[in-house]
Amino acid sequence: MRKTFIVFLLILISLILVLTGLIIVPANSIRVHAQHDLFPTMLKSDDASQSELILWLAFFFGVFSICLFTLFLYIGISGKNFHRKKLVVIVTGLIVYVGIFSFGFASYLEYIQNDSFRVFLGFPAPTAWMLYGIWFFPLFFTFLYVVKFNDWVLKPDDYQRLQSIIKSREQRTKRRKGEKEKRREGD
Repeated sequence: MRKTFIVFLLILISLILVLTGLIIVPANSIRVHAQHDLFPTMLKSDDASQSELILWLAFFFGVFSICLFTLFLYIGISGKNFHRKKLVVIVTGLIVYVGIFSFGFASYLEYIQNDSFRVFLGFPAPTAWMLYGIWFFPLFFTFLYVVKFNDWVLKPDDYQRLQSIIKSREQRTKRRKGEKEKRREGD
C-alpha cells in the first residue's frame, strides 16, 4: 500500500505541475473565424495555432489523468487479495489507454499543423479517435469489473462475512431498541 501511495503522490504532483504550467503559459487569445475551404457552410478558426508548450502540457495532463484513473481502479480491486495478474491486467489496460490517447493527440497535431482533413467513420480523424477510442476504451475496465467481480472485488468468503456482519448489526439494533422500550415502560 505504501508503494501505491507514493505512485499516487507522484501522479498528483505531476498533475499539479502541469496545471500550474497551463495557468502560467499565456494562451493565444485572438480567435477569428473564417469560411472553411471545403465546406462553405462551415466556419473554422482562422488562427488555430496554440503554443507548442500548451499542447504538450495538455497532452501530459491527459496522460496523468488516465494514470490516476487506472490507479484508482487498481486500488479498488487490490484490497487484501493482491495478485500479480491483477496488476498486469491493469497496467496493460493503462498502456493501451495511453496509447489510444497518444494516437489521438498525434492525429490532432497533424490536423492543426498540416491542415490535413482525413475522415474516419464520418468524423475528422482527431474526433474519431476521441469518440471511438478514448470514450469506448473504459468499457474494457467495466468488462473486467463485471467478469472478475467474484475473483477480484468481492469473493464469496468476503460476501458471507459481510452478511454475518449485517446480521449481527441488525440483532444488536433490535436488542438496543428493545432495551430502550423497556426503559420507557419502566419510567
